[in-house]
Amino acid sequence: MEALLTLQKIFIFSRPVSRYPKRICFILFLAIVLSNFIPLDCSAQNPSDVKQKIVFGGDRDYPPYEFLDDKNHPRGFHVDLINAIGKVEGFEVEVQLKTWARALSAFKEGRTDVLAMFYSKERDQYVDFAEPHTIIYHDSRVPSSHHFSLL
Repeated sequence: MEALLTLQKIFIFSRPVSRYPKRICFILFLAIVLSNFIPLDCSAQNPSDVKQKIVFGGDRDYPPYEFLDDKNHPRGFHVDLINAIGKVEGFEVEVQLKTWARALSAFKEGRTDVLAMFYSKERDQYVDFAEPHTIIYHDSRVPSSHHFSLL
C-alpha cells in the first residue's frame, strides 16, 4: 500500500484558493483582465487611445492550456478563453506561443500584454496578478516501504 503525501499548491496568484469559490475566481479573472483594456467611460476618451488589439503570450508546450497543434496553430484553454473575451468585448487578439523562456522575456519587455503564469514572490515584483480561473493540485505518492520525512 502506498503512503499518500499530498503537496497542494493552495496559493494561486496572491491569495489562498480556499477563500474564493470557483465561479467568483473566474468572474474576477475576466473582470481584471478586461479592466486593463476596456475604458470605464468610453465617451470621455479619444477612441484612438483605446487598445484595439491584445497580444497574448504563452508556452507552446503546455497542454491543455497552451500548445501548438500539428499545423503550428495556437490551441488550448487559455487561447480559447482570450479569444472568447476578445470577441465579446470587441478587441482583436493576437496569440504568440513560444518557449516559456521566450514568452516570459517578451512579456517582461512589453511585447505581449497578457501572459498566464503561476504566482511567485519573484514574479510579484514585475507582474500585476489577476484572480485565478483554474485551481491546480499536485500530489506526490511515495511507497510505504520508503522512509520519507519532511524537512
